[in-house]
Amino acid sequence: MTPLHFLYSLHMLSINPVFWLVLQLLEQTHRSQHPQWLGDWEANASQRDANAAAIATPRPKVRGRRLLPHIGKRPTPQRYSSKVSPPAVDRSPVSWLTSKAGRTTSAHVIYRGRLSGRDLWLHYGFDGWREPVREIRLEPMGTGLARSEPIPLDGHITLDCVVTDGRQWDNNNGADYRLWISFDPLDAHLHVSGRGSGGLGFASLQSAMASAGVRQGIVSWIDNCMLDRIKHTAPGLFPLVWVRPDDTPRDEVRARLTANGVGIKLHPTVDDYRADDHVLDPYLEIAADLGRPVACHSAPGDADPDFIRRLAERFPTVPIILYHTYLGPHEGRRRAAWHVREQPNLYLETSWCGWQTVVELVETVGAERVLFGSDAAVDGPHHYCRHPPNVEGRETYNQGLVALVRALGPRAARQVLGENARRLFGMNG
Repeated sequence: MTPLHFLYSLHMLSINPVFWLVLQLLEQTHRSQHPQWLGDWEANASQRDANAAAIATPRPKVRGRRLLPHIGKRPTPQRYSSKVSPPAVDRSPVSWLTSKAGRTTSAHVIYRGRLSGRDLWLHYGFDGWREPVREIRLEPMGTGLARSEPIPLDGHITLDCVVTDGRQWDNNNGADYRLWISFDPLDAHLHVSGRGSGGLGFASLQSAMASAGVRQGIVSWIDNCMLDRIKHTAPGLFPLVWVRPDDTPRDEVRARLTANGVGIKLHPTVDDYRADDHVLDPYLEIAADLGRPVACHSAPGDADPDFIRRLAERFPTVPIILYHTYLGPHEGRRRAAWHVREQPNLYLETSWCGWQTVVELVETVGAERVLFGSDAAVDGPHHYCRHPPNVEGRETYNQGLVALVRALGPRAARQVLGENARRLFGMNG
């Protein structure tokens, strides 16, 4: 089985309810064998479950191409600032424009997509289309640009939208567009295999990121040369250097990290080595010398968190991020979190973890040790909003992120959704 086929098979399993039923049975077995990790993790479980129903975001009904909002009582939100920060990189057809009149700051939506004319309308809702769907005219500003009137944003987290000219819709190929209010998310776990428009192509990743309002991300692929083909057209993507022990030349790793690589990527499962194998030491020494972090796939077998911790103990100055936290039963996630509590250079990344699990991780290890990631776009252009739900077979990333921000509050949410990754990967400068 090739690495690509392996990844595809793994994520097809991840949306199969039978797969998660098997994981639950495995978890019950581990509960009886590993009680020492359960105390801290489950101490607040009852309160989390009680809050879950009030925070969870339902998906709106769809009738044709018009979105019908969910009508119901909203949870009382924390107060969020309406300040809009322009993202560092913006390649989505929709973006924010702020303007000041005295002490008042107004937020407008700018559209520069494939539709044009003097009869453009923005259809929008807030926080996963939970508010009644509204519409506002887009006024032409010049060639290829249109702008909305100011939109009140207080108390909201995201604005979700599509555009129409009365005859056609620009809805990002059915995935819609999202803009974040007071947040600038960075996805710490992305994949792209080249410029093509296939499931792992650059076009699919662009569409997926626009659907989630993600403007920047950390990207990797098995063949490092594939990323060379997009580096000039994708300034918002920051590459990891994929290392295959005894196969990837060390001088190449050093050269790529010195040029534009932001860290090293290890995948023990795909490349068939144990995560604590001493054959990795020369590469970790390079990371330590250049001050770069290491992202390591975490899952049952060769990529077990126990092995990753041993690697971290040998290189205490190198930040090591457990991708997925643990791609398996919750017992493994508990062990991963326990290792992070005890080993200061370990961090957790949250791809394929439900939002309530992310809250548990933050409560266990602290918000400064958790990074948001999604594994996009292994599920193609609808990765963040795929149906049936692809996160543990229960939710989508777009649903879960709104609920996560409300549960964590603004400060911790900003750390998890971007600040931690920018710090670890040296992107603040």
